[in-house]
Amino acid sequence: MLSIVILFFWISILLYILLGGADFGAGILEIFVGNKNKEKVRTLTYNTIGPIWEANHMWLIISIVILFVAFPSIYTSITTYLHIPIMILLLGNLSRGMAFIFRHYDAYQDEKSQQFYNYIFMISSLITSFLLGVIAGSIVGHQIQVTSNNFLDTYIFSWLSPFSISTGILCVVVFAFLASTFLIGESETEEDKKYFRKKSLIFSISVFIWGGIALIIAKLWGTPFIENIKFISWNTLSFLCSGISLLFYWKLIFSSKKWRARFAASSVIMWMLVTTALFIHPEIVTFKDQIGHSFLSSAANSLTIYYLGWALLLGSIFIIPGVVHLIASFQAKS
Repeated sequence: MLSIVILFFWISILLYILLGGADFGAGILEIFVGNKNKEKVRTLTYNTIGPIWEANHMWLIISIVILFVAFPSIYTSITTYLHIPIMILLLGNLSRGMAFIFRHYDAYQDEKSQQFYNYIFMISSLITSFLLGVIAGSIVGHQIQVTSNNFLDTYIFSWLSPFSISTGILCVVVFAFLASTFLIGESETEEDKKYFRKKSLIFSISVFIWGGIALIIAKLWGTPFIENIKFISWNTLSFLCSGISLLFYWKLIFSSKKWRARFAASSVIMWMLVTTALFIHPEIVTFKDQIGHSFLSSAANSLTIYYLGWALLLGSIFIIPGVVHLIASFQAKS
């Protein structure tokens, strides 16, 4: 049953990156488009993401609940040593949600208030995405300092490091890449499709570049997981699969079938996640000065794992069809 719980954790993380990431990426995309195209992006974002954007956070909630119940020491380490970026992330997510709602339902709808809400939505989308990447980089990059005796090393430099910053930027371009890819299929005119196809290509190249930069920084700053790269290994194979998926994406993006490009883009991100997990295996939370936490060493008692596994299995019977129906309903409506 432990394997089932771990599988559900990784699936929920992947779905949050893909669906929630596209959600965040839509706000980031507004920053990198010209003024004449901002309204186009906002309209498509609202029509596509608006009806289901709250459902995207369900996957993050599931992963947090799994950590809290099944792997309490992992949950405690993350929320203790990384509480500062987590708190800023939550405030940014709250601001983003507020701006998203009020820029569409503000009773006054005057130009000044709309500019304010648009600004808050874009900046909070950028900051929240960046901090998600920073937190992820801190967790996998052996940045957390549990043996330090001072505040700065323990609670600041555990996440504020060159590698964590590079993964934060990588997260931003990944989310923008997903959003621009998804919006291609939602565009009605060929001109709009061409525009978002161009943006998607730019951000896909940015993902490739920043992924390489993150690896270089990991090497220069002595991040241990880079040492796990071997010529013949599972992590090398998954890394190659990510590159192959990117090549397929560059070919399929010009296809008239929108789901082909989306599947290829999702495959790129999936293999990136698999590669990261294999780099740090068997650990899931890495520390700078000592061995980190693994799923096996941090698991709760077998009875807790047993009931949680069954709860996840039974819950998926209701959750997954409901989400599919929700997305299909609004796709048909649009």
